[in-house]
Amino acid sequence: MTKPQRSPLGELVYAWRKKLHLTQADLVELASHPDSPDFDRGTVSLRTVSEIERKLPPGAPKPHPHRPSTLKALAAALDLKPDTPAYDEFLAAAHESSADDAAPPFPDAEIPLFVPDGREAHLERLAAAIDLAIRERAGVLFVEAAPGTGKTSLVAHVCRQALDRHERLVVLWGDCIGRAGAADPWQPFRQAMATLVGDTAAAGYQHLLSSKNAGRIARRAPLGLRAVVDDAPGLIDRFIPAESLRVQARAGRLEAETARRLDGA
Repeated sequence: MTKPQRSPLGELVYAWRKKLHLTQADLVELASHPDSPDFDRGTVSLRTVSEIERKLPPGAPKPHPHRPSTLKALAAALDLKPDTPAYDEFLAAAHESSADDAAPPFPDAEIPLFVPDGREAHLERLAAAIDLAIRERAGVLFVEAAPGTGKTSLVAHVCRQALDRHERLVVLWGDCIGRAGAADPWQPFRQAMATLVGDTAAAGYQHLLSSKNAGRIARRAPLGLRAVVDDAPGLIDRFIPAESLRVQARAGRLEAETARRLDGA
């Protein structure tokens, strides 16, 4: 029988709190008296911290997302600095640990049944390449065959299997149109980047692959948005329409300071 476990956010908060030798009450006190004037007193309560660190049985519903001010106050209390790997890990864990009201509905029932039909060796090689990329080394793998022989179905099936194996994996999908006169060499990158920042309306359900992947994409969209605005503004209006980003900002998926930088981009 599987034991109750903390959420990814709960594990991080618990580990960092213990590392700093803080009780839950100590953490609440620090988070409720942040130095930044952007926070209000009482942003974090003892009940909030207890619920975050609470162990849940397998299959238990995820809680609603925490307010951005709550997450900022907790990060500040745990001495996690913005624009650091630890801070990004904290935000990613927060999004992964909460229910996603913004995730688009996904027709899992419409996913076509995949029949290996002698392609087991191909499945194993693709799965091994994905696992290797996640563990230690990224790379490129080409799948080549005649048109209509099932390349897309093969890759999509492998990606869905990988999503089941790796709970923090997100798959971004892009495709090319090979018809003469209609090809856009940048289309796969435009599609992947749009999905990365949460513009799932621009992607068909085939590109989202599964409800699991769609939910993870939506939860991590704020990280993608902030990365584009802060670290890659040159992509705006080249690969990603600025208006798409502003729509996300108006939906509250961007921090106020990052949204201001977007307005000036």
